[in-house]
Amino acid sequence: MEDLNANGVRVTLLATAGVVVEYEGTRVMVDGLFKKDGHPFSVVPDELRKDLMAGRTPFGPVDCLMFTHLHPDHFDGQETIAYLESNPVKNVFLPACVSSEGCKRLIKWMDAHAVPYTPLELPAGGHARFSPGEGVEVTAFNTMHMGKRYGHVDNYCLLLGMNGRTLLITGDADYDSEAFARALRGREICAALVNPLFYQDRRGRAILDTVVRPEKTLLYHVPFAGDDAFMLRPVAKRLTERAGDAGYEVLALTEPGQQLFFL
Repeated sequence: MEDLNANGVRVTLLATAGVVVEYEGTRVMVDGLFKKDGHPFSVVPDELRKDLMAGRTPFGPVDCLMFTHLHPDHFDGQETIAYLESNPVKNVFLPACVSSEGCKRLIKWMDAHAVPYTPLELPAGGHARFSPGEGVEVTAFNTMHMGKRYGHVDNYCLLLGMNGRTLLITGDADYDSEAFARALRGREICAALVNPLFYQDRRGRAILDTVVRPEKTLLYHVPFAGDDAFMLRPVAKRLTERAGDAGYEVLALTEPGQQLFFL
């Protein structure tokens, strides 16, 4: 990996699909504020959480909070309120609440405390661009959630434009190649964050190889050792070892606080 310098991107894993992305002093946190309830995935370890909630480097200060979808391994309303009580941000991007009571409580709290937020309410395949503040541009597009069980759930992939560099964060995206193509048209992606199931599926690989064409692919949404009921850690390890034909570097984010640096 390249050393971080003035032009370098840093991606820090919190837990599961929670990451902080930093470039030239701009920080964005995605899917990083959630609790243990309601899912089998890893949560942010206690010591790391203390630094996160205190806004300490490299976890803060954060310019924007973003959420790909409202499943409990990506989002918790009360945890987000606890964070915002001590950490002002320029904007909070999150899907429209619909049936999420935690999301509705968060919206009510943000209204009462004048916290800027942007509800995402796009049809399947739709995309929109936003400029929440200096140094950050966001394109959100709705691929819906992968799998028949959750196929009715909105999942917003996020294109983060940060001072000229663009990262793609996919959450639990379904294999909607047309949605990817429309949103990414003309964009050069320095890194795409995808879960191992997306990468190992031929439809996901086709999207990465022919539409996204990233400089690097980062596998994430992988439980920590001891939490891996789905055996995703060996899957991620195998995929990185066998990625020689991908045409781009494939790396894995699997450890709390792990950082990847690249130009």
